[in-house]
Amino acid sequence: RDGLLAAVDDVESVTFFGVATVRRRIDYDWDRLPAFLGTDVWTESREGFLPPDAVERAFDRLGLTAANAVEKEVRAVDFDPETYEIPASNWYDGPAAGVAFRNKTGLRARRLRPEVRGDGFDEGRDESGAVPPQELVSTFAEDGGFRDVVEELEANGRPVTVDAVLERAVERIARRNSTEAFAADSAAVSELRSALAPAIRTFLESG
Repeated sequence: RDGLLAAVDDVESVTFFGVATVRRRIDYDWDRLPAFLGTDVWTESREGFLPPDAVERAFDRLGLTAANAVEKEVRAVDFDPETYEIPASNWYDGPAAGVAFRNKTGLRARRLRPEVRGDGFDEGRDESGAVPPQELVSTFAEDGGFRDVVEELEANGRPVTVDAVLERAVERIARRNSTEAFAADSAAVSELRSALAPAIRTFLESG
């Protein structure tokens, strides 16, 4: 919020668009992938969207990451969306989920890999997200999740408390699993919090 107020004179004249990154069909490198990727900026003064370079600068001023541009300009005669090869992803070791295209008039389209189309859930993955909370907590701890959260809080000059670690741990675990399941079932979030709290307390006391 402070970054936005410092970046523009009238916050109501600018609209930022982006994607909250959560697990669907691809298991990204969650330590590398930001929780939010900016995609577009609409300004009242232009009555339209900013070009890609300006979008990157705008999100950078807010301390946010913009979705990376693969190619910023391609001649129409050299472009065929049906044969366009999906490039490698910036956020895990594999191909990107898809590519968004935009021409200079503002028209947009996208091409997705066939395996990521559909409802977005992993094949063979329980759509209810019914993974035991203790298992989620154990996996998060084994992957260094508590340590990473503490380091982030310290780097930002924030106090390291059970509550502060808990809030960020819940967010990170939800991103790595089925966020839809957590959003649809508040009981799942409550159970996760109950399992996390003593584990976080033990971690902080042992450190």
